[in-house]
Amino acid sequence: MKSPFVLAVCMAALLSSCDNYREADPLDVRQVKITNVNNDTLIALSNEKLAPTVRVSFAETLTDTALVKIATDTAFSKHGATFLLPVINPPLMSISGLTGDSLFIKYQPYKKPISGDLTIELTFLNAGR
Repeated sequence: MKSPFVLAVCMAALLSSCDNYREADPLDVRQVKITNVNNDTLIALSNEKLAPTVRVSFAETLTDTALVKIATDTAFSKHGATFLLPVINPPLMSISGLTGDSLFIKYQPYKKPISGDLTIELTFLNAGR
């Protein structure tokens, strides 16, 4: 059995460690809908909190193949990723090592005509490094 003194010291240490507690910042989640899946589309998003990682998921019902590129520059030459849609049983996909205050998405249908819907969900993680 532990002494009451040791128990009191442990409780005091535990309570003092809660002084700096603050709630976590809400997740920055953006949903981008491609309005016309037959057209090449370029979309710019702000990364105002300079999140170094973004998690990507797709909700789509495309009838044919399309490419989605995500990068930090409009030339899509810097750090980013390319996705081939439709994605069957998509794994959890994320892009890390992002720099800068902008993120660009480029959608390109591989074959035309193509139909269906596409929404890209981006969750910015570790914001405010």
